[in-house]
Amino acid sequence: TFPATTCPLQDVAESLQDVPLRELAAPGSHAREKDVVVRMLCGADAPRARLTLHDAGDASNTGSTLTPTADSDAEGVRIQLLRGGREVEFGTRWDFEPGVGGVHDHVFTARYLRMPEDPVPGIIRGEAVLEVDYW
Repeated sequence: TFPATTCPLQDVAESLQDVPLRELAAPGSHAREKDVVVRMLCGADAPRARLTLHDAGDASNTGSTLTPTADSDAEGVRIQLLRGGREVEFGTRWDFEPGVGGVHDHVFTARYLRMPEDPVPGIIRGEAVLEVDYW
């Protein structure tokens, strides 16, 4: 049985600004944060759902850095996602019961994260999937 309210999600594609190596000088450093907003269009009824964020490139990933897509050629850097200022944990569920219908924004932050490997300039891309289970 499906609940009365389901909410279409709007696909989001964001690009981070290019970053010079000096801003990612040491492993663990990060740069160029940018908000990524996933919008739910819920209509008049209040939704009740459990949300889960996944790394599209590696379903077993429980960290916060996205697996580079096949067309990525940069090395020593990844894209990291945060939610509410904290690193996400892919695969962790959270409840969403706003109590009202309408438009609801889920805000994540994307940023570059320097990895232990030597950096190689290029393009880095990653993809995430937001799964919504209604109850």
